[in-house]
Amino acid sequence: MARPRINGPQRAANNPNYPDDCRQALEPHFQSLLMAAARAGWAPAEITRALLVMAADSYYAHAPEDDPLAFRIASERETGAVKAPLG
Repeated sequence: MARPRINGPQRAANNPNYPDDCRQALEPHFQSLLMAAARAGWAPAEITRALLVMAADSYYAHAPEDDPLAFRIASERETGAVKAPLG
C-alpha cells in the first residue's frame, strides 16, 4: 500500500501564510483519517476528541516553554481537567 504524499513547505516558516499552507497540505489526509475511523465504527465526537487530545499532546511536546497554550495544556493535564476539547 502506497503512503499518501503530503506536500512539503513552499515558504519559509516565518512567512505569515506558512500555517495555512500546512493546513492545506494536511487537510485531505485528515479527512481520510476521519472517514476511516468512522467506517471502523467510532462515533464522530469520539474521533474528534481523540484527535484533539493527540494534537494538544503533540503541540505541548513541541511548543516553547513560555507558550500560553502549552502552559494551559500542561496545567489541565496535571489537574485532570482535560475532559472536553480545549477552547
